[in-house]
Amino acid sequence: MITCLTGVVMLALVAGLLVLVLDDGGGDARFDDSGGRQARAARAALTAAALDLAQTQGVRYTGSYRDDNGDTVQVDARVTNEGWTRGSLNRDGEKLSVLSNGPRSYLKGDKSYWSGHGAPRDSLTDYTKRWVSVPTEELGIDLARSLSPGVLAADLLLAVERGEITVGPVSTLDGTEVQEVTTRYATVYLTTAEPRRVVRISSRRPARGGQGGGEMAPAVGDGTRVRTPIDPEEFELDLTSLSGGELTSLFKDIEKRVRELDKSVDSQVRFSLDSRIRLDPCTVSGCTATVSMSNSVSSTSPYLVVNRPVVASITIRMTLDKRTVKTCTTTRGMKPNGSATVKCRARYTVPADGQTHHVEAVAKAVARAAVNADVEKMVKDLKAERDAGTPPRPDEADDLGAQWQPCDPSDIEDQELTCPRDSLRIHKMLGGETRTIKPPKGLGAVGGYRGYDANWGQHLVVVKDGRVYDPWTSRYGEPEDIYKARWEWGDVLDFGF
Repeated sequence: MITCLTGVVMLALVAGLLVLVLDDGGGDARFDDSGGRQARAARAALTAAALDLAQTQGVRYTGSYRDDNGDTVQVDARVTNEGWTRGSLNRDGEKLSVLSNGPRSYLKGDKSYWSGHGAPRDSLTDYTKRWVSVPTEELGIDLARSLSPGVLAADLLLAVERGEITVGPVSTLDGTEVQEVTTRYATVYLTTAEPRRVVRISSRRPARGGQGGGEMAPAVGDGTRVRTPIDPEEFELDLTSLSGGELTSLFKDIEKRVRELDKSVDSQVRFSLDSRIRLDPCTVSGCTATVSMSNSVSSTSPYLVVNRPVVASITIRMTLDKRTVKTCTTTRGMKPNGSATVKCRARYTVPADGQTHHVEAVAKAVARAAVNADVEKMVKDLKAERDAGTPPRPDEADDLGAQWQPCDPSDIEDQELTCPRDSLRIHKMLGGETRTIKPPKGLGAVGGYRGYDANWGQHLVVVKDGRVYDPWTSRYGEPEDIYKARWEWGDVLDFGF
């Protein structure tokens, strides 16, 4: 737009918020770049907050989200940098305890909760007393793999590097002045005072009342559905850093709960009797019960994905005239969707009184969600994070440079490879070692990556000084454990590092 005024020619570039004013009387030219300055300031603030978050060993989230049923769920959770989560959910007045390390999530609820959420009637007591393994979708939010400080920090750095931020207004939150910044996945609230910190994260929405400040990435438009690692469409969570004492308490609490998982139940496995229980042979001095049963898992179950055996805990209770004479508990490995046969022998004495006496057997089975080896591995991983202390600053790592442009996550499913998967170029720039991520034995693909289906037989990355680089990471790469959390099958892939 060109407007002629007396003595002045004004050229206004409204879209970029850049105004050039020329005075024909010989005055100086002035550039009004307030929008550009605001955008640069927001990028710098978000980068500073992300770097601070990357070094945060643990945070507490409080707030709420809306689940798939449209119900509001209150959440109070503590999350370590790498994603170990311990917290509580309040859903329709029912309070649930949560324990998660990302790939595996566990709930504890009362009888009324499990009665309404599919627990088998004969296993209701087991579900009520123990930790129950559930798909992360059951929680309605993936705090461990989406909002751990390490993952959130990496995502914010990526948002800056891909130019995916929109600057919103400055407001006050609980007496603290904050700047609203919208990223690809969510809206974050940054303190305006130093040190810059993220104090709230909420559902992604267009910035309100902001001036200038960059544009959302083109991939967000064009009808393309932006996939978010934060499952609910509506959420608002405040976060605060944990103190040293709170962090020590959190690690102790998580370790205690993890050690309880050797008795945990897997809700993703169901059992059924293949036929009636057979009592044979039975005499006046004893009886043998033979039970044949099968398990069933869904086609998307991790048991089938990696051909992991189902570990069944089978209980057979035998009675004589309704009096318990023997209880047998057996642990048996089974193939997914497979079957097994177990026996229980009861010894007793039937009185010679000329009357009829009844022998009965009742059987039930639950799947164990974790065996001792699983528990010890989880404890080892937890202690490793605890003992590592404060994570290093990302910007002190090897740097691909300010011109680095990470690929858009939607390119993961692009068979045309709009963004080439060229990790060899990264290797030439940084050095380090190349590693090939491979699927577990028996599978032809590496599974989902960053929320998208990666139909890749393998994936090449660069590893240097404990950080991983590929075309989708930021210029600073990502810590190994944070990077592994990006993969749907991160607990079973052969990473090679």
